[in-house]
Amino acid sequence: MDDLAQHETADVYEAMSTGLHKRPGARVITITTAGVGIDSPLGRLRARCLAQPDVRRRGSVTDARGPGLRMIE
Repeated sequence: MDDLAQHETADVYEAMSTGLHKRPGARVITITTAGVGIDSPLGRLRARCLAQPDVRRRGSVTDARGPGLRMIE
């Protein structure tokens, strides 16, 4: 998915991610520019990523990992 920050709703992201179970090994990969705030689809996804059990920060890079979810920022 390209540029999630520009989506006003999470409808497209949710449609893509909820359909993943239909194909084993399927993934949604999202690239994006900076978001507009925490109350946006990207802001909520970022908060979910940062709440994962394995979040590592090295300099300006954040790598968050959890079951079925990873964010590199």
